[in-house]
Amino acid sequence: MFFKNRKGQLKRKYDQKLLTQMELLKEKWEREKFLLNHTVDVNENLKKQVQLAEKKYFYLFKEAKARKININDYKK
Repeated sequence: MFFKNRKGQLKRKYDQKLLTQMELLKEKWEREKFLLNHTVDVNENLKKQVQLAEKKYFYLFKEAKARKININDYKK
């Protein structure tokens, strides 16, 4: 019984961490995408940074989907 409760607490804690990381990565991705769209001299390094930020965000998105996280349960 004790372990079942602890398991639920740990899952909730790490789900919350995952959602926080997703928010941060989404903001970073949007910031870099904005910079790429408004830069006159676009280089390959900037494009790769935007692609990497996008891939990181969608990786965490897939992880959240696999864990069946309901975002409404974790709203602040």
